[in-house]
Amino acid sequence: MNINNHFLFEIGCEELPPNSLGLLSESLKTIVSDVLHQQGILFDEIKTFAAPRRLAILIENLPAEIPAVEGRTSGPPLSMALDSAGNYTQAALGWAKKNSIPIDKIEKDETIQKLVFKTLKPSLKVSDFLPEIIKKAVANLPIPKPMRWGNQSIKFIRPVHWVVMLWNEQVIHTEILGVQTTRMTRGHRVMSKTLETTINHASEYEETLANIGVIADFQKRKNSIKDQLEKAAQLLNASVVAPDDLLNEVTGLVEWPVVLTVTLDEHFLTLPSEVLITAMQQHQKSFALKSVKDHQLIPYFLAVSNIASRSPEAVIHGNQRVMQARLSDALFFYENDQKIALIDRREGTKNVIYQAKLGTLFDKSERLRERMKVLINSAEADRAAQLSQCDLMTDMVNEFPELQGTMGYYYAQKNGESNAIAIALKEQYQPRFSGDDLPETILGIALAIAERVDTLIGAFSLNQKPTGNKDPFKLRRHALSLVRLFIERQQDLDLETLGIIKNSELQEFIIERLKFFYMNEKNISLPVIQAVLANQSMSQSTHLYDFSLRLDALSHFMKQPEVSVLAAANKRVQRILEQANKMNDIHTDINTALLLEPAEKKLAEALLHAQQIIQPLLLKKQYSDVLQHLALLREPIDLFFETVMVNVEDESLRQNRLVLLMILRQLFMGMADFSCLHLPASI
Repeated sequence: MNINNHFLFEIGCEELPPNSLGLLSESLKTIVSDVLHQQGILFDEIKTFAAPRRLAILIENLPAEIPAVEGRTSGPPLSMALDSAGNYTQAALGWAKKNSIPIDKIEKDETIQKLVFKTLKPSLKVSDFLPEIIKKAVANLPIPKPMRWGNQSIKFIRPVHWVVMLWNEQVIHTEILGVQTTRMTRGHRVMSKTLETTINHASEYEETLANIGVIADFQKRKNSIKDQLEKAAQLLNASVVAPDDLLNEVTGLVEWPVVLTVTLDEHFLTLPSEVLITAMQQHQKSFALKSVKDHQLIPYFLAVSNIASRSPEAVIHGNQRVMQARLSDALFFYENDQKIALIDRREGTKNVIYQAKLGTLFDKSERLRERMKVLINSAEADRAAQLSQCDLMTDMVNEFPELQGTMGYYYAQKNGESNAIAIALKEQYQPRFSGDDLPETILGIALAIAERVDTLIGAFSLNQKPTGNKDPFKLRRHALSLVRLFIERQQDLDLETLGIIKNSELQEFIIERLKFFYMNEKNISLPVIQAVLANQSMSQSTHLYDFSLRLDALSHFMKQPEVSVLAAANKRVQRILEQANKMNDIHTDINTALLLEPAEKKLAEALLHAQQIIQPLLLKKQYSDVLQHLALLREPIDLFFETVMVNVEDESLRQNRLVLLMILRQLFMGMADFSCLHLPASI
């Protein structure tokens, strides 16, 4: 390996928040990279390292210095700068004074016929720049709640204990966050034999740390954990439940991961699988195992230790003892909760505040009952709404809030509620996160919609809408979930009926999430989205599923050659109508006696025929067929613009042709505003 001109920076702290490691590491890399590029300093690669007690970057093959650069300042033309005797004029002297240029350093450039002042910016060592670059990067890391320690005023995410800064084998001496830079790092708290270890060369960083019990590379540590988990699971003929967010968190908690297999008492398997998995993941940061044969949980779990222990049995026993205590509590909660039926807990919801100005959990369930009447007016739907908040009163959900809805499902089954109601109680919170599954049942979809609508209307009525990056009530997620429920579950519902139309700000907020969904999830361009939105009146735009049908049809139609010509024609029609102040006029009937040109007669005939066919298709929401019939208008539209002049002197002819264009525009607007599309065309 070429070890010339490598730069290492490591900052060592108390244990960092595991879920922040990725963001902090990438931010450090990005900021340093951007500044280096701004300075014109080239390099091969920036490697990042992130572990529980450190953040580090290693920049490979930096240039040793920035070459000398000639500077040049141009002055006034020679014709203005010199008088007839060749002396400097006032213009030349004023320019020199303004730029602090010594008179004897001024030169004449005969090529450009101007005065010039040449400077030579000396070469600079790159290592001289690095301390300031690092200080800037550290100061700009995204730390929401920095802390102070000792009697210092300095703030960082955690107290800083050491800082390493090396240019190859040389220490770059400076102070970062109150700590002097050295070449001394620290290893694993237990596995390292010494408190401090010397890094001889920047390029030896990763190897040096590996020798003192630290796998510094985050991804290598994560891969090691995944490999160990899979091997341990295979020995038990099982698969491991390893969501990526848990893997990332565990990777951020350990420096030297060792996976251990721990047994469970089988009687804990009587708990719902969600309870077992949640207890393992949330309390012990451990991984559940499912049988490959029947996909049921088995009485084992995998724990990730932060040490290669000489007595792994003791570590296993410790994990087993703690997990047994956790699951014993969960089993007690589960059995105790079943002594009171869900419906009997409803009275208690009157004593729990949902939101001070929106009332109690009971009040929320009453609002859900009213909203369910709009969606599904049935006794079963009403019962589901009544039970919707009841599992929040159980010990299990109090211990594991993420199990709300899930425990409602299990307890409802135990209470003899219908399967549809039990499933709806679980599905009401889906999707819980981006990419999560949607409800599958009719009752579950309705309850999920009612819950999102109530949350959004309540928050916006209290002016608690998101601002900037702050969204404490996760309203963006709720609105996006509502969009997905309407579109992916084909719910042809009207936001006005659900009460959202009463708050135009909330309606706009949902439409913005709609745009976000199609741009980011479906990769549809904004002009296409705006074309569909622009055609809608305020009442029509509240039908999100109808919008999705139009958008899907237009997206496919965009691949056809007619679309560019029709878009250009619509733009031209819009310009003509705007100039004539006819954009908002309601068209009257065409006076066929004033149709003089063959092209306008042909267009009028084509429009009348298209209206008769397209209007029924719009009512049936057969939007692809609508677009195919609109495409047939390409030829008469082309011919009209090639041979007919709209703005003629004869007022009656001009008005009749404007009516023709108004009919044309409104026919297209029934589907989408093609003038929003940015496409090349030859009209």
